[in-house]
Amino acid sequence: MVTLYRRSRQLGRRALAQHNQKTVRVQIPSATQAVDQHVFIADRAYTLLSIEHIYTVAGGASSTVRPFKTTGTEAPASGDALTFAQLGLDGTINLVATPTLTAVAADLDLATGDRISLVFTGTVAPVAGFVMTFRLLPLRDQDYLITNDAV
Repeated sequence: MVTLYRRSRQLGRRALAQHNQKTVRVQIPSATQAVDQHVFIADRAYTLLSIEHIYTVAGGASSTVRPFKTTGTEAPASGDALTFAQLGLDGTINLVATPTLTAVAADLDLATGDRISLVFTGTVAPVAGFVMTFRLLPLRDQDYLITNDAV
């Protein structure tokens, strides 16, 4: 477990998130735009707190999307998965889903220049009205001491 400390006072991850969080919203209005792509470039260090997604028209059978963290010259599908599993696009429409994040804590940390990418699989058409939101906690050395309690 990772513990964040701010100004000599321990705060829970949620309290820090509410205080300083950055929200990145990705909108893909139609299936023609649902291609593997980079959607965010970190302008500083962040840790990913949560992901939500929704769509208004379901995709075809077995259509999925999965967010990845990519670094260096990695293509969108070559990075580290940010969620425990692929996210179905063929289920209930207009339902905000909050997927389980990966259990690999290091994959949730973004350094300056790291990217968040989306990878689509299956018969994505006719998915439409797709929105994914990433909630990020900015990290600055002078503000936070991060300790890994498992070590």
